[in-house]
Amino acid sequence: MRRRADSKPDAGAPKRFGKREFLSVVAAVALFFGRAGADCPRHLPKDGKDTKVPKVTAHECHELAGTVLADLVIPFDYDIEKKGNSPLWGTVQTRVVRSTATGELHFYYQIHVAGAADARDGIEFFWLFGIGGIPLEAWVGYRGDAAGFVEPRSIFASWWNYNEPPRLNGIHFWVPRIHSGEKSNMLLIKSKAKGYSRDGTLSMETSMHLLPYALKGVYVPR
Repeated sequence: MRRRADSKPDAGAPKRFGKREFLSVVAAVALFFGRAGADCPRHLPKDGKDTKVPKVTAHECHELAGTVLADLVIPFDYDIEKKGNSPLWGTVQTRVVRSTATGELHFYYQIHVAGAADARDGIEFFWLFGIGGIPLEAWVGYRGDAAGFVEPRSIFASWWNYNEPPRLNGIHFWVPRIHSGEKSNMLLIKSKAKGYSRDGTLSMETSMHLLPYALKGVYVPR
């Protein structure tokens, strides 16, 4: 029996997708995953070259949500000789989070310059050491969920290459000058490390002083 030209198709019949619909679905999936990858932490290159630090948010990168395992705020003071005339002082927040989605550890660092003797002074470069030279891949980014913080410029890693795979030694951050009363964004290092310790050292350099300040006791992968 022939169906009339103006009759409606059977509602229970399976819908067939043509080539156009198929390509639309593929494009949408590719766009979604491409965007997700761009907004999540970036793989730390092993060639020692500078790389731009990507902005990441919990909205675009769901793996960032997790449970805080450890969180410390450590003071620093450039008045190393304790003469009461400190050129620069503030705090560093160091935090460890376990991702709910992946179980991986995320390490966060935020620098707050609370005061400076000279308003032109500020922190603009710091190194994270004490990772231990273990074979370790890492991903980096900075949290862009909130505005009003000093964003990092670039980052590069130093590796011990005498063994394979390369062993991570330290991570170096360049930031625009963090002046008195300002904070950096939360800097993120994601790794596949199983544990963490307070064996890390954050060596901070200011724009007006030659000697860096070595702040010990920050959390690092283990």
